[in-house]
Amino acid sequence: MKKTFTINISGTIFHIDDDAYEKLQAYLNSLSQRFSGNNEGKEIIADIEARIAEIFTENFNKTVAGWEKQVITIDDVLKLIDIMGEPDEFEDGDNTHEDTSTKESGTASSSRLGKRLYRHPDDRILGGVAGGLAAYFAIDPVIIRALFILLAFTSIGIILYVILWVIMPVAQTTTQKLEMEGKNVTITNIEKSINKEFKEMKNSFNKFKSSQEYKNGLNLFETFMISLGKILKVAFKIIIILIGITLIILGVSIILGIFGSFFSVAWFVFPTEINQITSPEMFTWIAELENARILIIGLLMLIGIPIISIIYGGFRLIFNTGSNYKLLGFAGLILWLTALVMTVSVVFIEGRNFKVKAINREKTELNKFNSNTLYVKSQADTITNYYYDYPQILDFDETKIIFKEGNHQVFILPKIDIIKSENNEIEIVRKQSARAKNRNTAYENAKDINYKINQMDSLLTVDAYSYLEINQKWRNQNFELVIKLPVGMSIFFDKSTEEILYNSNLIDGIWPEDLINTKWEMTERGLKKSKEI
Repeated sequence: MKKTFTINISGTIFHIDDDAYEKLQAYLNSLSQRFSGNNEGKEIIADIEARIAEIFTENFNKTVAGWEKQVITIDDVLKLIDIMGEPDEFEDGDNTHEDTSTKESGTASSSRLGKRLYRHPDDRILGGVAGGLAAYFAIDPVIIRALFILLAFTSIGIILYVILWVIMPVAQTTTQKLEMEGKNVTITNIEKSINKEFKEMKNSFNKFKSSQEYKNGLNLFETFMISLGKILKVAFKIIIILIGITLIILGVSIILGIFGSFFSVAWFVFPTEINQITSPEMFTWIAELENARILIIGLLMLIGIPIISIIYGGFRLIFNTGSNYKLLGFAGLILWLTALVMTVSVVFIEGRNFKVKAINREKTELNKFNSNTLYVKSQADTITNYYYDYPQILDFDETKIIFKEGNHQVFILPKIDIIKSENNEIEIVRKQSARAKNRNTAYENAKDINYKINQMDSLLTVDAYSYLEINQKWRNQNFELVIKLPVGMSIFFDKSTEEILYNSNLIDGIWPEDLINTKWEMTERGLKKSKEI
């Protein structure tokens, strides 16, 4: 019992026993080594493998003792080698090839396949019929073509040519071309045939390169490439100019946008006499004047230098100026880095004033009164009138900074909250918060928030804004008024408290618009709309 292997030769599957496999593999390896240095080696090996597949297929189509052959044996491989020839027999060039051909007429004469009729693909005018017939009968193809021309006058030639064109297959592989010429399909003949084809192809190409048509085409191609290069060069210049124009427009647009935004904001923030306040003074409510000046200069340089660079780059692209301005670019970079250090330093120094937060709480009991309802109203909003009474004002919704005669004052919109009292007394809790470098300073900043509360019987009048003293710095101060209401007591907010209520968002889960001009009663579960009118 022998082992069998399944192999693929030129796309065909075969079964082969182990000793035949070893012999065939050694044979193919020797062929690969033989043609490894040949430029056409791959094609030669491919045609040899195709021929091997044909021989094995023919053997499989035969029967042995009434049984169809299914496995390649060592005898089949030896017979194949006898037909194709050993690589050692044709290792020394043309003389060796002749000796091998002589041997083929002896030992391999019994394997000659004989001539087969094919259409010649390399010697054709129409379909290769005449070239194939000439190769089959070993005569000049001109004679066959002359006969077809003579027969064409009788119409038989045309019909005969078409019939032969249909029934004759074209010789596509090297094996078929050898069969067409009546040569044995051996390794030597396969190599000769492929080398001949490559030589003819090379000669044809060399003739074409020497022809006037090729030179004319080459000159035309060179002219085309030169013209294309000039067109691309002009297009590239146009693109560069367009990029330059775009950079200039972008830079100018950024400048106009910054100034436009500044004046647009200034129109709402400073509706009157904006020219009476200088830029550094705009920051004195939060920073020292010297730091504010440094910050303004740093910001202008941080924004301005890149914009100037963009515009300058656009002009350089348009006018194609040289690169002799490296020192200018280096100086710009140094100035920008200096501005960055200045800005970051000021932000760091002033940012320390917001490091720590402190909260101050002050509790006050209201005087007793006979009514069961506490009425709350707000003083008239005089801050709004400052838009007209004062030259400049910064408005940040909850915080407003008023500038007048070189001074500033910060006003803070308070918040209000209502919770259930822990006893039967109405209590007012001031919750004031602020920030600073340390807790003690932050606590003092919180205590400095001013807010007035006046009680007249059941009427509680509160300020519309809490405020800081003149020229006191803003340190994120906030003010919240907490009203502790006993269970059963009601509260009523006047329309004047609308802005304070809206700044407080939700009070005990109730929206501000629902609290205004409506009586609410404190219950164990919180505020509830009173049934009293």
